Amino acid sequence: MDSAWFAILVPYLKKIDPYDHLVTSNPSHMASSLFDLLTKHYYENNDNKKIDRYLMHSLKNYHKPILFTEYGNKRPYSNYHPLRYRVFIWSAFTNQKHLVFWNNSFAKYDTGGTGQYTNIYLGPEARRMTKIHTQFIMNFPTQHRNINLEISEPQKARAHCLQADDDLIVYFYHFADRPNTLSGREKDTGPVLKNMTVQVPVPPDANVVIWLNPKTGSILNSFDVTPGIQSLDVPDFQIDIALRVTRKERIIRILNSSSLIDLNLN
Repeated sequence: MDSAWFAILVPYLKKIDPYDHLVTSNPSHMASSLFDLLTKHYYENNDNKKIDRYLMHSLKNYHKPILFTEYGNKRPYSNYHPLRYRVFIWSAFTNQKHLVFWNNSFAKYDTGGTGQYTNIYLGPEARRMTKIHTQFIMNFPTQHRNINLEISEPQKARAHCLQADDDLIVYFYHFADRPNTLSGREKDTGPVLKNMTVQVPVPPDANVVIWLNPKTGSILNSFDVTPGIQSLDVPDFQIDIALRVTRKERIIRILNSSSLIDLNLN
């Protein structure tokens, strides 16, 4: 479809729709100003040191909601790769992107079979990590923005930060010396990142810090904090770690748990 067709169709849909639905196409014509949100298909074949960067830097100049209506891995990477999946979901959330994975759960492929696009194996590991992620971000305010944080080891890690008026979530990815595993059947090894610090603008009314292991769901530490710029010691971590700075009453059940795996917040 060309832009002339959309110029006719989109205003017509908006005119006859009594519910004021958002309008887009799939995939979007990214340059069009007619759409309320933009969609894109993307299959990731950057190596494991770079898999958070596309979601961090892509499509920032459109100032509209971004929905990846197809997302997954591309050869030589397997559809079964829990590490890449985990980095995808956390990097997407903290950069205001939304992913719809092309599920390929009927089989695990070491290198994706014969197809170019290997997609994603949404098996037990991926579902468990999704639950951990969902529990940790629960009740995060809908009005938020990305901010840059200063970390002491920028040559080894990246910090993805989403800030609301009284809440803040950060996802740290240790990309340096990350083995370029092609499949979840390979062990993810590499050095532990130690003694890193981060400068955090603690929002007004926020009064607690909580650190999470995104892979296991374990609560690594939590403590009280006061508003203002605070230098926080990041717990030592091998691949990734997550931070939330918020109000205690917003996450009281998480604070009373040692792990998000068995916690039911519904």
